[in-house]
Amino acid sequence: MRKIILFIVEGTSDEYALSPLIDKLINQNLVRFSVMRGDITAFPDGIYKNKSIEERLEIALKKYLLKNRPLRKKDIEKIIFVTDTDGVFIPDSLIYEKEDQKSFYYQDDGLYCQIKENAIKRNQVKKENLTRIVEMEFLDDIPLEAYYFSCNLDDTLYGEKNLSSRLKEDYADDFSENFYLKEEDFINFIFRDDIANQEEYYSSWDYIKESNHSLLRGSNFHIFFIRNYDALSDKSKIRLSNFI
Repeated sequence: MRKIILFIVEGTSDEYALSPLIDKLINQNLVRFSVMRGDITAFPDGIYKNKSIEERLEIALKKYLLKNRPLRKKDIEKIIFVTDTDGVFIPDSLIYEKEDQKSFYYQDDGLYCQIKENAIKRNQVKKENLTRIVEMEFLDDIPLEAYYFSCNLDDTLYGEKNLSSRLKEDYADDFSENFYLKEEDFINFIFRDDIANQEEYYSSWDYIKESNHSLLRGSNFHIFFIRNYDALSDKSKIRLSNFI
């Protein structure tokens, strides 16, 4: 059996948008997605509540293995953690209160919310957890890499920051369908100058922490293809050669 690359993502729309593409672009490994149905880097409920980020990721891994027996930990080659930045690295001065804004609303110039203090707390918790994930490098002895979409996956892929849950899935389906039978074009897309942030893994995380960058459209997901070159299909390697 081929080794598995396990992607941990927040929601089903992430899986719908990325899974069909990555599955075609990867050759040496099987691609699998574990959907958290929520953001475990912020204030999750249930079994993740009051746990460290390491513990939350370990729980997510154990849940996936239990659900996918007889798969075992040794069958997983690498874990890829995918997250939205959600503007969490911005200074507090870019968080604005609007009385009628019940949920977080993202714009390039700031994060708009009903209670500023709640946004500040969310940002502090999430940015600390993201920083820790990048530092970890391994989860339970399995190599771990973390990639972001800014200000969220919808913004990076479609140029829309504040989609409803229903529209997220509609856009995700349309996006993957647009690349059907031309999946290598996704490499061209994710390496676009207006999307690709930095050329190196750690510098891409330094970049997103600066100023208002975590509100702006961009991603470091292109670095996934560079770091995992050996796992790519031959066609993907040829397309990637245009960028490295």
